[in-house]
Amino acid sequence: MDKQKVHVVGIAGNGMCAVAEASLACGYVVTGSDRLWGTESQPAVLATLARAGCQVAPQDGSAITSSTTAVVISTAIEEDNPDIQSAHKQGVPVYHRAKWLASLIGSNPLLGVAGTSGKSTVTAMVGWILQQTGHDPFVINGASVAAWESAKHTGHVRLGAQDMWVLELDESDRSLLAFSPLHAVITNQSADHFTDVETKQLFQAFEQQVRGECVSGAWELSSFEGTLSGCQFFAKGVHYALPMIGRHNAQNAIAASVLASCVGVPFEAAAEALRSFPGVRRRLERCKGDRVHVFDDYSHNPAKITAALDAILPFARNLTVIWRPHGYGPLRKMMSQFEVAFGRLADSSAQVGHHHRLLLLPVYDMGGTATRDVQSGDLAERLRSTGLETHCLATYDEVVLYCNQKHVQEGDAVLVMGARDPSLTRLACEIAKEHEKRFA
Repeated sequence: MDKQKVHVVGIAGNGMCAVAEASLACGYVVTGSDRLWGTESQPAVLATLARAGCQVAPQDGSAITSSTTAVVISTAIEEDNPDIQSAHKQGVPVYHRAKWLASLIGSNPLLGVAGTSGKSTVTAMVGWILQQTGHDPFVINGASVAAWESAKHTGHVRLGAQDMWVLELDESDRSLLAFSPLHAVITNQSADHFTDVETKQLFQAFEQQVRGECVSGAWELSSFEGTLSGCQFFAKGVHYALPMIGRHNAQNAIAASVLASCVGVPFEAAAEALRSFPGVRRRLERCKGDRVHVFDDYSHNPAKITAALDAILPFARNLTVIWRPHGYGPLRKMMSQFEVAFGRLADSSAQVGHHHRLLLLPVYDMGGTATRDVQSGDLAERLRSTGLETHCLATYDEVVLYCNQKHVQEGDAVLVMGARDPSLTRLACEIAKEHEKRFA
């Protein structure tokens, strides 16, 4: 395939900005469009990509010309998108992001990270371990790593030698089957986008495509000790000390170490590298300020919500959780599981001296043809019956005002969770900032 011009639809997305940056590094001229371009909600990543050399344009089909080699889309892009329609009219081939990335990697060795939860963190950890142990991996991740960010780099990609790739592989649209890794890890398996049976079958099909080792499972750890600042434990006979909270991150660290060991990195070296691991954006990321413990997290399915709550609840007497459902379909499909996951707040509130509450924002609406027959209020009604204090708030301003009205006190914890909505991080930072002023 001639290395000419590639157009990335939805270029501000977590996966698509990585496609754009990787394509630039591989010698392509990159154009891109996003529906938030030019709006008040325009993500900062668009400016980063522009500084890197991407030509960002409106999502109206105008950026696709006769010189465009390929148009790259994600599963979220619907067929009536103007860019897709323009590509069809001009005879420009349209590639799913997985197929495009597979073409960039070619026959080079790939370490793949798959699973229902923890993929972004494990991918970043593997890249960090390899980087710290004398390797030069090319990493493509669904989340940003602060240490890989700069004015011209999104942090979703670590530019390295193209003879070793580390990639987060997505099961939500079965696109992980576009890859045949040298080695891979399956972090865990649970129903999210598919039933339990379908999920198991999908990962079995993926495992058959791995050419070398495909490791999976819950790994044993001992002597776990955690705080709201980090954790330490023993695994594989090695002592780990992570600047990240939660048992799930301990499991992520072991999974990353196991995958790195497939290319010769000793567990002791992996553990030493992870002592300085800078963390991943929106994965229980601590916002600045010490008056209130504010965390920003990407959790959107029941398993991830449960892991985040289990990481914080043992150390928080008063926790305010703010969650925005990321879609109507997931909320409808997993309503009962969400009720169980957030039920942990009700159970913990029953303890003497503890009080927790849940603030629900409206479902994040991305437009398109979604069926809007379920709302956050439906979940709220279920949770109120458990005794959990639950409120539905319409805007971010209402959330900040609620927290400021002495509902959140010095020393309390706040957890902001949700996927897709790029403004959730700003909300978490605003809450932290307001409480630093309140308690100054």
